Amino acid sequence: MPSDVAILFQNKLKINTVDSKLQIVFAESIRRYLEHSRKDGVVEGRTYQFLEQHLNELIMFFDAIELSNEERIIVITNMPSIINTSSDILAKYLLLGAIENEDNSFRRRKLVEKTNDFRIGLKKLYGRYVLATEAGYPDINWNLLVHSSDREFTSRFIKSKYSKKYQFFENEEQVLKYLDEIPFEGFNIEMLKSWDVNREIVEYYEEKRSSK
Repeated sequence: MPSDVAILFQNKLKINTVDSKLQIVFAESIRRYLEHSRKDGVVEGRTYQFLEQHLNELIMFFDAIELSNEERIIVITNMPSIINTSSDILAKYLLLGAIENEDNSFRRRKLVEKTNDFRIGLKKLYGRYVLATEAGYPDINWNLLVHSSDREFTSRFIKSKYSKKYQFFENEEQVLKYLDEIPFEGFNIEMLKSWDVNREIVEYYEEKRSSK
């Protein structure tokens, strides 16, 4: 890892405050992340400026959901590409407020323990949520929206011998076509911000952003 990048991560995440084993795993994970776009000895796309900008965005989000320093490092270690998608992670998190528990701790725990599930694209996550709500699916949960494969998700909505009211498709292709045609322009982050479960997170995040 270039020395200036190592210093950047140290300054932003205080790497030296966590267990030495986690420090080693983190360094290796970031090394692979940086090497992924390396060509002829040069890291393309992920410049110092890129990393600094996206880390700043990500840290504002981590602050808003009150992740500890160790949890932040675990999340990035588990999925370094979360740095690339810092602009989407807040939107995904707010949308998942639809399945939050009464302590408002479910999404936070999943981010730390099942970080890679957050690889799901925002458009796919939104499409699944729209279909499930429009169809009146009775148990909209983490497995349905995030963790299930396309085949597992679509199977919930395909007619069977004893079909439920939300099973109105003939086959998987019809479900996938329907999902693909859900206009992403309908995604309204302002509406998500107004949900009670999201208000404190949004207020903190936007206050921090406006002060920069």
